[in-house]
This record gives sequence, structure tokens and C-alpha cells, in this order.
Amino acid sequence: MQEQSPVVVGRDAECRTIERLLEAAVAGVPSLLLVGGDAGIGKTALVGLAAAQARDRGFVALTGSCLDISANIPFNVVLEALMPSLEAGRGTDAAPATTRLAELVRARGTSGTLAPGELFDLLRRCVGELARRPLLLVLEDMHWSMQSSRDFALSLSRSLTGPVVVILTFRADDLHRRHPFRSCLVDLGRSAYAHHLDLGPLDREGLGLLVERCTGQPAEPSYVGGLLARSEGNPLFAEELVALADTREELPSRLSDLLLHRVDALSEPTQTMLRAASVTGTRIEVDLLAEVTGSSDAEIEAGLREALDFNVVVRRGEHLEFRHGLIREAVHDDLLPGERSRLHAQFARTLRTRHADGGEAHQLAAQSQLAYHWFEAHDLPAALAASFEAGLLAKRYGAPEAAAHLDRVLDLWDQVPDAATRTGVERSDILRLAAEVAADADDPDRTRSLIRAALRLVGPETDPLVASRVYTSYCLVCGGADDVIDYTEAIDRAVACAEGTETEELALALAAQAKQRLRFGSFGEAEQRAARVMELAGGRGHAYAEALAGQVLVDLHTLYGRFAQAERQQEAVVALLRRAGFETESRICLADAAWKQLIAGDPERCVADAHALAAEASGLGNLTSWFFAVEQEACAHQFAGRLDEADILLREMHDSGEQPSRWAPLMGQQMLARGDPRAALELTRPDIAHMAGKGAWLYPEELHHDVTTLVAAGEVAESAAMVTRELDKLEVERPPLMEAVLLSVGYAVLAAPRSADVVPDGFAARLEERMVAQEEGWPTACDSTYHGVHQAEARAWAARARGGVAPDLWQAVVNGWRAIGMHTFARPATVRLAEDLLADGRRDEARELLVELWHETRTAGANGVADQAGGLARRHRISLPDGDPEPVALVHLTPREREVLDLVATGATNRAIGEQLFISEKTVSVHVSNLLAKLGVASRGEAAALVREVVSTSSTNVDSEGALRR
Repeated sequence: MQEQSPVVVGRDAECRTIERLLEAAVAGVPSLLLVGGDAGIGKTALVGLAAAQARDRGFVALTGSCLDISANIPFNVVLEALMPSLEAGRGTDAAPATTRLAELVRARGTSGTLAPGELFDLLRRCVGELARRPLLLVLEDMHWSMQSSRDFALSLSRSLTGPVVVILTFRADDLHRRHPFRSCLVDLGRSAYAHHLDLGPLDREGLGLLVERCTGQPAEPSYVGGLLARSEGNPLFAEELVALADTREELPSRLSDLLLHRVDALSEPTQTMLRAASVTGTRIEVDLLAEVTGSSDAEIEAGLREALDFNVVVRRGEHLEFRHGLIREAVHDDLLPGERSRLHAQFARTLRTRHADGGEAHQLAAQSQLAYHWFEAHDLPAALAASFEAGLLAKRYGAPEAAAHLDRVLDLWDQVPDAATRTGVERSDILRLAAEVAADADDPDRTRSLIRAALRLVGPETDPLVASRVYTSYCLVCGGADDVIDYTEAIDRAVACAEGTETEELALALAAQAKQRLRFGSFGEAEQRAARVMELAGGRGHAYAEALAGQVLVDLHTLYGRFAQAERQQEAVVALLRRAGFETESRICLADAAWKQLIAGDPERCVADAHALAAEASGLGNLTSWFFAVEQEACAHQFAGRLDEADILLREMHDSGEQPSRWAPLMGQQMLARGDPRAALELTRPDIAHMAGKGAWLYPEELHHDVTTLVAAGEVAESAAMVTRELDKLEVERPPLMEAVLLSVGYAVLAAPRSADVVPDGFAARLEERMVAQEEGWPTACDSTYHGVHQAEARAWAARARGGVAPDLWQAVVNGWRAIGMHTFARPATVRLAEDLLADGRRDEARELLVELWHETRTAGANGVADQAGGLARRHRISLPDGDPEPVALVHLTPREREVLDLVATGATNRAIGEQLFISEKTVSVHVSNLLAKLGVASRGEAAALVREVVSTSSTNVDSEGALRR
């Protein structure tokens, strides 16, 4: 049987686009082509022609199609596409991922268990290895794709490199507003390599060519006109109408009748075989079909040849498929209810027997198929058990399809009398597992709803270990931020329920309890609980509990200034998580390690580590760990005073839709640096409300931001109340680094205007007492850290609150911040230094300082500090260089923004600018938005006009590099 050539007519422009992309790939420029259109519009034929063209150019051309059944098989389309290369044994020593996948295929999953996330990583790396030579990868029918396949496509779109073209097809008419592929398509379209082809209906000329191809004769214009009216330009419908023309039959009123007409012309045995085949999806599983129907190989082959002759079935590569998914759907829908149930049950029994001895990796796909077939067969007990096993396996591998399987278990639970016996767990366990999956997917509302339902099922008769698991999950997935039960009470119950055992339940409960004690300021107890987990978990395989406890020790080492110990402990936690296969968790720990570098006084190392981690996570399609990495990178840029770079990252974080509760305060910090304290407070307010009464600030830099924002917005009384609460929480145990920040913000509140009218009685005395004790126990090795400079700032604020003038103390603060590269904090401290220099009669020094600060803050866009500096200068009649020879309109722009502006003035598009400056189109868009705002103009045209005005009225010219300069 020869593979049939696709019939493609009326698509000249689309074919030329594909040819250009293939030519670019040969030159090393990758592409992502998104091909959309209605069912039957010709997407499959077009990409089939693209595959033929690619092979003619020496490409490896691989094609996979998503299943049009809800079997929830992770990565099905990707594995199908790669299978020819894997089965051919393309893996070599130089291609370890391809070799590993090929071994798994040959072993049918019996060669060992994959760690969670490993399959995703293997698939991604396999594509990279295959792309060492020109590669065309076609993933068809993405509107039917599972979450794992969508995640893979997104990952691929963000990491395309080398001679590769990826084509994704989808039915545009299926993408309703809530369709899961709709938002994915938006994200795919943001790729710098994305191109779009929207296939519309064929016109009269295209239909004429189609008729000629189908009949071998030129088409009469009148016939083409009638065909256009009936088919509305849809090639599939038109082909069917052309095929029906010789029968002289009237057009059936329903589309299914039209699609089934050719099937009805087949012999009864072939129709029976196709009805059975329709149960498994568009792909025809020949071996499985023979087992289910009881037909001989000769009978199956004869039926398939007949279906091929009638163009109901086609050959694609080494597989046979229904010619179109619509035909498969029509055949399946035509089954009688009892016939449909019987066929699904037969397939389920056959699959269960066939895959009974497969390894866990192989069972993931098999269990997904079993769950689907048993459900469609209306065998609810079997569907429940299979869905539960599929859900556990998918959760272990980190596949988002776990949610669908567990939801089905919950739906069926009350319909199966012995559900607990069949699954071996209680309903509360299913709910907590589903809550954990929802938490991983960053769906807080669903997480809370599920875990509340689990808690309601826990009572006096509940198995203690089941209760322990539910209470522990509640604390881990909700962080105790819920009103169902007090956080401390919940975790103490979890420990009590498991106490006396050496189980994983006890280890996890103790680790969660250590986190709770740390959060609420009981640092000694936290360390004791963490040490007990280490002792209990060691050698028993309780890796996740051991990692949680290890992270508690990391935070404790950090709070007490033991940075070297914290770094060693963090490395151990990351290694432990990776050995156990917790890839996402290990990357989040690495993001936290980058943060530790920042507060230890090395923002540049934080940026480098976080950027590398974000790139790795993006390539893997792991949005959660990508967000945490970018968060640290953005914060490091903020601390370093590079607000424009932080703006770009904040925009990307916002557009991702990930972790909005973490994005808001970080954006608030940006708005504060930009000089808008009210907007900053609005963004930060939810975080302030969340933390009130919820334990100590484990990250003192959050406390600093929140208090500083309140003071800047004039909310001095609220800021004083916040500091008072923290003084109360840290009354007994006082980590020096946390207390350094607390004293710094406390004295800043005390020194704020009109603070005497709003601070509580005894506020100043409490600060004085804590300052004395803090100075005596301060670890001098921490002087050159974020907390160490805050310790110096506390001394300077204390002097000001007492009414003194201390320029030397403020100079030490400025020097400290500058030394560790944290210019965002150095700038407001410089204003304080200038104030004290003026009060001390040192006007010349103050003027020099203010002029330098004026230039720095206006260039950096730190408008808040610029306003402070300008106001101080005006009050003391110090002239700032408003009449600088450089045009005022341009003084706010960064060097990169000036380069972008110069190209905007030439009329260049964002894409052209990005290509010339070697930056992404999205980055150009952010720069353009920023420079328009800084210039105070509404459009690119106004910006270009401003540049022309500047050029004509000043000594500004354009140098040989095209950069605007004086």
C-alpha cells in the first residue's frame, strides 16, 4: 500500500509561505506555523504536502495527530510523531534522549519507571537531538490535545532553535471561548518564531481545480457555481459532492448522512469492522481490532483494502486512519447505544489483558485508555478503578491530565457502592489528591473548595493516617490561609494522628509543622521539628518530607546570618529532590537559592542564576518554576535600580497569568520606585491584609516594602501598628537579620512627619531596648548584606528620630548600598544624606550630591526619588541642571530606549527593530511603551516628530551606529 498524495488546490499563497519557512530552516532559522481552519477545510492535505516538500529537501518529517477521544493519554501526539524515529533506532551515543526513548518503546515500558517530569524532558531533548539535521514536526488536531501536549507545544515554541519547522493544526470552529486550546493558542502566537495561516473556504477558481483533480476533466462553470453554493467552499464537502454526482442521488439533509454515504456503500463485514474501529479514535489499531472483533488477519486486511479503495480510510506513514475525523465521528455516532457499550467493553477487556504485564511508564497510557473505554461502556466500577490508577500515575508524572481522571473518580464515587474497597482509599483522599493537583495548577479557588470538602469528611471514626494526610495537605496546599480550621491546630492534629508510627504521614506532618513554627516565629521549635524529620526520613525514602524539613533549615540558617551553611543545605535539598524526581520543586528551590544570593549582597549573581534557571524552565514548559525564577530576576533588577529591565520581566510575568498574588506586591514595589505610592499601596494592600495576624514576616524584605509603602502613602499610623505587631511576634526569639530590618523600618516610622501623633505609647522605648540588644549580638560577618546595611540604616534613622543630624551615619548607609549594588535603596538614602549635609551647613557637598542624584534618578526612571531630590533642592535654592544641553525630552531615556527611539523615528516596525538590535519583538514593545510614556506622547508618530524637532533645534545628530547622541 502506497501513501496517498494529498490533493491541494487553491492554496498557492499558503504553499509559498511553507516553502519560505523550509528555506529559512535550512539556513538555521526556526519557525512555528499555526494552521487553523474549519473542519474539512484542507489543513491535513496542506501539511501533508508540506511534509512531502520537506522530505524532498532532506528534512526528517514527523507527524502526529491528537486523539479525538477523551482518553487523557499524556503526550500522545508527541510520542506518535516521534515513534518512526524511535522504532527505527535512530538513537546513538550522540543522542542520549532519543536512545533512552527508543529503549522504552522497545521494552514496552518494562525497563524501569520514569521520574515525574522525566518523560517531558526526554521528549523535549529528543526533538532537539533530531533537529541536528533539518526537521519538520507536524502536530495535527491540537484542538483535541491534552494538557500535557499543550504544555509541550508551549515549551517548544519558547525554545526553538536550529533548522526546525513546527506546524500545529487546529479546528478554528471548535475553539469556543472556554476551549482549553484557545488560551494556549494565544501564548503560542507570542513566540518570536510564530506565523499564522488561517485557511478559509476555496473560491470558485479553487473549486474548479479541485473538481478537475477529482474527475480528471475540466469543470463546467455552472457546475462549479452550484458546487460552491452547496459546499460553501469546504474542500471535504466538495469532494463528497463530486463523488456523489455519478449516483444521481439527492444531497442528504444532514452532514452525517453525507459523510456516511460512502461508508454505506461498503460491504457489511467492512462496515462492521469500521464501526468497531471508530471506538478507538481516528487512528485504526489493526492488531487490537483483530482481537476485539475476532476476525482473522485476512478478513481484517480485506476490509481495510476495501475501505482504502473507497477512500474512507487512508494511509498516513505506517498507519491507517479514517480519512477525516468527521467520518470517524459520524460512524461512531451511528452506533446503537448497546452496540457502542459492548464495543467499548470489548476494547477495555482486550487492553487490560494486553497490558497487564507492562511497566509503570507503559501503564500510564494503558490506564488512561482503560478509564475511557470502561466509562464509555457504562461499567462504572471498572471505570472508577481505572480512573483512580490513571490519576495516581498522571499525578506522579506531573501530567495535568491527573485532574480529569480524579474528577471522574469523584463523579463516580457515589455511584459505586464499594468505591473505597476498589480504590483502597477514602473519598477524603481523592479530594485531597485533587486539591494537590489543583494547587500545582495554581487554581486557588478550586484548591480551597476541594480541601474543605476533604476536611468535612474527617471525623472521630476516620482512620488516623487518612486524617493526618488530609490535615497535612490542608496546611501545605492552602498555607493555612483558610477559615475552616486554624493552621496551628490543623498541623498539630496531623502530627497527633500519625504519632507513634514511622510512616511517611508522620514525616510529612512534622515537616509541615516545622514550616508552621518557623512562620509564626518559634524558630527553636522549628529547628527541632526539622531535625526530627531528618532522623525519621533518613533511609526510609520519605524524600519530599526530608526536603521540606531541609528547606526550613535553609531559612533558619539565613535568618541567623549563616549564609554558607544555608547554601550547603540548599544544595543538599536540591540534590535530594532531583534524585527523587521532584523536578519542579527542585527548580523552585534553585530560585530560592538565587534569592539568597541577592540578600547576601550579590544581585548580579542572583540575576545570572535566576536567568539561567528561567531559560531552563521555559524550555521544559514548566511555567511554575519559570515564574519563580523570573520573580527573583525581576527583584534583583529592582534592587539594583534597573527599573526598565524589571518592567520587561514584570510584563512577561503578568501575561503568563501565573501566581497573580505574588506578582501584585512586586509590581507595587516597582510603582513605589517609579514614584506612585498610592498605586503601590493598592497593589500591596492584599499582601498586607494577608499577613496581618498570620505569623511573622519570614522574609524581612517584604516587611520593609510594606512598611515603606505605607509611610510613603501617608499611612503612618497603620505602619506603626504593623511594626508593633512584629515586635510582639518576635518578643522571645529574635533572629538578628530579621530584627535588623524591623528596627530599620521601625525607626523610619518614628522619624516620619507627624508620627508623634499616631505611634503607640512606649513605641520608641521598645525600639531603643531592642536596638541595644541587637547591637550587642549583631554578627559583623553580615555587614555587607541586605540586612547588614539595614542595620546601618537603623542607626541613621534612630539618630534622626532622636532629633539629631548624622551625615556620617547616612554616608555609611549610602556607601553600604552602593557597595553591594543595591542602588534602589541607595537613592532615597542619598536624599537623607543631603538633608543632613544641608542641616550641618555643608551646602557644596549637598549640591554636588543632589545634581548627581538628579541625573541618575531621571535616567533610571526613579521618579519618586527624583521628586524628593528636586523638592529638597528647591527648598534650599539649589539650582538643578534643567537647562542641560541635552534636550529635556530625552534625558529620561535609557541608552537602549534611545536606540529604539531612533529606529522608531525611521518608521521601523517592532519586528524590524528587534532584528536590528537582536532583542525579541515583545521586548521592543515594552521599550516603545516606556519611551512613549517618558516622552509624554501618545503615538509612535508623535515620538518621531519629537525626534525631528530635537534634531533641528539642537546639536543632536545621529552617529554611524544609528544611536541618538549629543
